Amino acid sequence: MIMRVNLANREYFMLIEQGLYKKMKKLVNTNNRKYPKGRNHLNIDYLVFVIDLIEQKSIEHKDNLTKGHVRLKASYLKKYFWNYKRHIDFLESNDFISKRPYIINKNLSHGYKVIYPVNQKLKIVKHLCSQTEFTKNLVDFENRTCEITDETTEHLTKWLNTNQISFDYESAMKFITNSTDLSIRQKYQRMLICEKLSHGLIYYRRLAKDRRLHTTITSLPKELRPFLSFKGDKLVSLDLKSSQPYFLCGLISELINTSGEGLVFGGLKRRFREKISEVYTVTILSTPQNTVYEELSKFIDLVLTNDIYEHVGNNFSEEFLEEIQGPNGHIQDKFYVLSKGYKQRKQFKTLRDYCKKAVLEYLYCSPNSHEKRIKEIRRIFPDSVNRIVNMLKFKDEEKKFNRNDFALILQNIEAYFIIDIITKTIAEERPDLFMLTIHDSIICTVDNMKYVHDTMMDIFIGMLGIAPNIVFEPWFQVTEESTKVQKIA
Repeated sequence: MIMRVNLANREYFMLIEQGLYKKMKKLVNTNNRKYPKGRNHLNIDYLVFVIDLIEQKSIEHKDNLTKGHVRLKASYLKKYFWNYKRHIDFLESNDFISKRPYIINKNLSHGYKVIYPVNQKLKIVKHLCSQTEFTKNLVDFENRTCEITDETTEHLTKWLNTNQISFDYESAMKFITNSTDLSIRQKYQRMLICEKLSHGLIYYRRLAKDRRLHTTITSLPKELRPFLSFKGDKLVSLDLKSSQPYFLCGLISELINTSGEGLVFGGLKRRFREKISEVYTVTILSTPQNTVYEELSKFIDLVLTNDIYEHVGNNFSEEFLEEIQGPNGHIQDKFYVLSKGYKQRKQFKTLRDYCKKAVLEYLYCSPNSHEKRIKEIRRIFPDSVNRIVNMLKFKDEEKKFNRNDFALILQNIEAYFIIDIITKTIAEERPDLFMLTIHDSIICTVDNMKYVHDTMMDIFIGMLGIAPNIVFEPWFQVTEESTKVQKIA
């Protein structure tokens, strides 16, 4: 059984890879004999904390790494201990971490990555921290964060504070150890998650930025999900298929039918509501209503009744299709890879797979993008849709492109529905029904999935007037339960 442990009720410890820890203790002892106090004195608690923080943030932001490095703000580190720079320099100079420079014009902080020993069996050990003001602040911060999160999500987080969730630690660790598909870093990060679950080091927080609930379970890789259960019952997640295009349609539907004052916008920040109101004024009120309403209604119908990605592929120009044809019938094109910092040619087995990536890029790229695939999608989509998407990408004050703004609007709408409406409704009707969320997905037991599915459909249709496509993902190996999932799906 796993359960979040209140850090104030036990000795505070952190987890670290054994080889790194042995090397660290040896070097710290040597350093501190030379510098028993003063600016050059090292605190091993700080060093282990930095390593743990880098790994934790790397797991949480695995899709936004720069060549494997996670960006950490100096102000974030400084709030924990004032001489963080001395400890970062020590870790870098002794090859515990590698570091990428900050980029002023892009407002990007330093990037950090932990360096693991090669050709060595990985093992995670405990580091017992000194009972100092530093550890007290860590405990207070973690508990305060959970308390704030509980204010709006206790109907979900309560399950992380019970001992009813089971995690098959031994089987999970054996799976990781025997895997030939995982790199050393991937193995370590998965082992770290397993250790944290088994020790009750379960975190959860609801960020003000995207309003999503982030937990240790959120970070659990798909291949480790079968090792999780509730009271011995198998789990399943109900996922919104093509959730970004769906919520875009929901937003458009609300603009058409409620003049931007609909229920869907009640959970958004004031800044986002004002931006949506401006979009309504510019794109709908200033355009002949019959034309724009017809365009937007057809687009919604297209997304909901057809495959939007296949539609895009079927309407690419012949010239463009020839350009992206690769060997063996595959589709290929160059995409920017954030983790590597440059464009890289990527192959796709099907045209639909390519279109899915291209449409998501269209939603979040700069309105001034000159990529041919983006120009093709803009040609295919109605002008009114292009105007709405482009306007939502700009900052309010300076009218400059903000890469995250439109994504945040859709994420806020998603979180409002999943966390504040749907799961709260279920919790009120059936308080004993186990639920957790992973962004646009709701996790429950197999026996409850039809009820959860029907509730999701009723609320989405009732509030947005459009039905989503909900798919089931079993969190277990193929068994009799799989047949049950397939029948309901």
